[in-house]
Amino acid sequence: MSAPPPLVVAILLNWNNSADTLACLNALRTDRYPQLEIVLVDNGSTDGSVVQLQQAAPELPIIRSPINRGFAGGVNQGLQYAAARNADYALLLNSDIALDPAMITHLVDAAQKDPQAGVLGPKVYHDQGARVFSLVGFQLRRSGIRIIGWHVVDQGQFDQTRIDAIAGCAMLISRTALRQVGLFDQRFFFYFEDIDYCLRVADAGLHIQVVPSAILEHELGGSTRRNPMRRQFLLGVNRMRFLRKHIHRYNPVLVAANELRELINQIRAATHMGPAAIVGYLVGLWVGLTR
Repeated sequence: MSAPPPLVVAILLNWNNSADTLACLNALRTDRYPQLEIVLVDNGSTDGSVVQLQQAAPELPIIRSPINRGFAGGVNQGLQYAAARNADYALLLNSDIALDPAMITHLVDAAQKDPQAGVLGPKVYHDQGARVFSLVGFQLRRSGIRIIGWHVVDQGQFDQTRIDAIAGCAMLISRTALRQVGLFDQRFFFYFEDIDYCLRVADAGLHIQVVPSAILEHELGGSTRRNPMRRQFLLGVNRMRFLRKHIHRYNPVLVAANELRELINQIRAATHMGPAAIVGYLVGLWVGLTR
């Protein structure tokens, strides 16, 4: 008699966006993976999302946070639930994604083949039909974090590339990683919490892997698109908090030069959002440096 497949608890985080959450939930319900449980975490929504989710999925547990705890704080509640269920894997998912029906199976199969599996993720596309990456993942350099595969066409060129961190929009975390490393650092609230977690998992001697056969489509920035000033503030503040926390990994001179280039790039990128977005990023940098 063969052993049952590993238990995966999918953690679906909602914040004032029941439409995307329900679309992702419906995709999960059609997923081919045979041993899947779903938990909804509502992150202090104020738009009636909880009622809509309860009506659409009365059979599913919903963890209700009285306040918005950010991505890190929200998924931590789901991770605690997964640990209590003694899940083999916890699957973090943003609501603004389109799932491939075989994604979970591919992720679990890869994890089962690696005794040191820590965190695994799929290829993340911005346009799945054209196979245009949103990003592949992140590499740790002496000058800072480098994004791999930013908005380029997938031709298999990154399938063997070393990845030090993957995006939290879809992240399979092994029970071993959860037990050894624990929860996300809630000081990051939103942005860089996923990179920080992966580095901590790697420090524990576990592996970070992008699984080429697993894919999904992600609406880049969907969770923060409604407030570009706050989005840029969070990007700036958590960028500095991340550098301060991990400064021992870097060459300070190289980091300073890289951050100057990044500042210029972010200001250029924010110009189409308006002056408020630029102010938000600059204020975020200052807060991240000083608090």
